[in-house]
Amino acid sequence: MNERERWYVESDQNHTGWQVRRPNGSIVPLFTMKEDAIQYAAREAAARWEDDTVPTQLMIRRADGTFEDERTYGLDPHPPEG
Repeated sequence: MNERERWYVESDQNHTGWQVRRPNGSIVPLFTMKEDAIQYAAREAAARWEDDTVPTQLMIRRADGTFEDERTYGLDPHPPEG
């Protein structure tokens, strides 16, 4: 199975907004609202699976850097039960 591309939503270094870090390490220009960054990253990650069948994962961090949520697009080797 191919390695998943990982997208990240995280606070910027100055804690003035939210950034999306692409799998190649590049940063999307800053979002003021976290929800806007999540929506953008979710659309992009889902499109990579739907258009190119590249398994992707969206990792969402809190402002303190800890993980808040994770979303998987494509075949999940460890799907949740139920």
